[in-house]
Amino acid sequence: MSDPFKVFVEEMAGLTVPEDDTEESRARQEAAASELGTPIRELDESDIVAYANDEFLCSEALSLWAMIRKARVLAGRT
Repeated sequence: MSDPFKVFVEEMAGLTVPEDDTEESRARQEAAASELGTPIRELDESDIVAYANDEFLCSEALSLWAMIRKARVLAGRT
């Protein structure tokens, strides 16, 4: 792997997903479960996104867009 590609992959791997056991992830799951009246184990990703706050959604969108831009540079599509 080239160094820029490896850095990109490591950055992507460092992003969190719903199944990561973090305090922030648990809080989002608890909020969604509370709103839906559903046990956490029955939630899916769309439930978590639907009940996420604007700050989280904006942050995730900005992170995704930054990763897309980096991928385009690595792919020579800039």
